[in-house]
Amino acid sequence: MSQDPFSRRLPRSIAALALGGLLACAAAAVHAATATVAIGFDTDDNPGTGCTLTLGAASLPGIEVALHTVVTTTANTGTVGAVTRRTCAGGVFGAPVAVSAGGWAVGLGAGLDGSDLVETFIPLADLAGANAAKIGAVTAGDSLQAPAAMVLLEPQAAVRVPIPALSPRALLLLLFLVGGTGWLMRRYARHGGRFLFLVCVVAASLTTASALAIILDGNGADWTGVTPLATDTAGDAPAGQDLVALYAVKDGANLALRVDLVLARDPANQAPVANAGTNQTITLPATAMLTGSATDDGLPDPPATLTYAWAKFSGPGTVSFGNAASPTTSAGFSVDGTYLLRLTASDSALAHSADVTITVNAAGAANLAPIVNAGANQAITLPAAATLAGTATDDGLPLVPGTLTIAWSLVSGPGAAGDFRQPRRRGDNSHLPGAGAYDAAPDGRRRRAQRQQRFAGDRQRRRAAVAGGRRPHDRTGHALSAIAGGGRCQRQRHADPTRC
Repeated sequence: MSQDPFSRRLPRSIAALALGGLLACAAAAVHAATATVAIGFDTDDNPGTGCTLTLGAASLPGIEVALHTVVTTTANTGTVGAVTRRTCAGGVFGAPVAVSAGGWAVGLGAGLDGSDLVETFIPLADLAGANAAKIGAVTAGDSLQAPAAMVLLEPQAAVRVPIPALSPRALLLLLFLVGGTGWLMRRYARHGGRFLFLVCVVAASLTTASALAIILDGNGADWTGVTPLATDTAGDAPAGQDLVALYAVKDGANLALRVDLVLARDPANQAPVANAGTNQTITLPATAMLTGSATDDGLPDPPATLTYAWAKFSGPGTVSFGNAASPTTSAGFSVDGTYLLRLTASDSALAHSADVTITVNAAGAANLAPIVNAGANQAITLPAAATLAGTATDDGLPLVPGTLTIAWSLVSGPGAAGDFRQPRRRGDNSHLPGAGAYDAAPDGRRRRAQRQQRFAGDRQRRRAAVAGGRRPHDRTGHALSAIAGGGRCQRQRHADPTRC
């Protein structure tokens, strides 16, 4: 016999709802702060027996059973995680025993005085049949305990609610079941047996929803009328540890518990901000020194550290990084051109990139000497000054300083050095001391010019001495002689000057 369409679609709907719940829980756990709340049960109301329940710097003595509930919070959500129980034996707590995997919401801001509401539970059977228990709560930095024991085996009149209060979620479920029942009856109830089956299912669902006094959903509406067992002043402990109130109510075979505390909000993770440094221009075969950096908010933690990666984004050749995983490193280039390098910083969840432009010039040619032109020869009449119009061209190398320096100097002439008015310029006015032929050069040949001027003066003195019948001497007092066939004179004491 084939199944009807409703029977075939029902398992798929349940599977889709379950998958959606798992995805929602996974999304809520991203970048979450974690806190643990321990609830202690002193089943014999004797602080001298049992174990001391310690969590961080806070403790509760005389505890026979301890219930631990893990809570995770993000910037806008909170979720109850694993719930475990430990039993004291011989003064030592035993290994944790799982009570529930959790998964229900935390009521952020729904607790007493605007605190956060955390719901949990423990089966009454896990309390070893205790008739009563003094209940307390402890976090890593705070604790509170009820002043009197709570009766567990007899119903409490104060917590009986004639008409159970349903949370908005339970009310929505009830409306869905009622509306869905009408639609199902109209479409599929063609036989009496099937109609009766649907009526029974709906009736059982409504009965179950109405019987729930406490729904673990972070909504405080179903705790209306329940008096807290103990309260504590808010602000006496850090966020995530600051207890405010403790509630308990029997719920069938379980003891429903509510702890109001101020939970820490884990801020949303922000992406790091990368900086690739300033643009550069280099000439091959030089390498570029990259000085990147990044700032971050330290989230997520762990790892709370950044990782870096350099890469070539564009450019004509290949790039060799000294250490591509370091923000500060070197980069070598195979050919000249313009390169765009990218630095990426990641905090393991989010990443950010920044770029830097490196302009690579081709390897420079060998440095060539400047080409100097001292201008045209001139003839002037004293006391006029000669206007010198020199020029110089260069290949621009070396790059530093990349400029030419100009200096005029006297190479030869009958008088002393000329008066160069502006010796650092190519165009210059020069005053000469007397009549004669002068040679001025705008380059670095000063020593050669001085040597040529000295020998010219020696020749003039030698000729004047010979003409007067005297032995010629140079300006240092040495006698001058001629070297046969050499065409030039050298210094020599007692030389014969007839052939000079």
